[in-house]
Amino acid sequence: MNTKFFHTLIKTRRMRNKICGLFLPDGSWCSEDNTLQVEAISFYKSLLYYNDTVELNDFEGVPIPKLSLEGVSELAKLVTKEEVDIALMSMGSYKAHGKDGFHALFFKTYWEIVGDDVCRLVYSAFENGSFNQDIAETLVVSYS
Repeated sequence: MNTKFFHTLIKTRRMRNKICGLFLPDGSWCSEDNTLQVEAISFYKSLLYYNDTVELNDFEGVPIPKLSLEGVSELAKLVTKEEVDIALMSMGSYKAHGKDGFHALFFKTYWEIVGDDVCRLVYSAFENGSFNQDIAETLVVSYS
């Protein structure tokens, strides 16, 4: 229930988890939101980015598996409604919802109604190699 106790817990947790400032690489302390955002992105990019080129000759003698003609044709086949249905049913029902506010449970429950539209979206994404990125974003809920 949305009680005063619940909201107090949420506010306390939010305050405890908020990053108020960081020491920058030059040793100075910064608490400006825009700078914190830039520094966080820079930190994780440098942490996770790997920029080493690999020469193909390094793989000499290493057996590289290849797809059979049957495997290639399987990958080239169109996605079926059954495959989309299986993917949807394997999703957690209450995982992150989209901008529209619907959890996977909504699509599972009303699959008979929305299934054809969802499949058309998936077919279009495979055919065009992309889709509207707004669909992939999750809803950000603010409790402040």
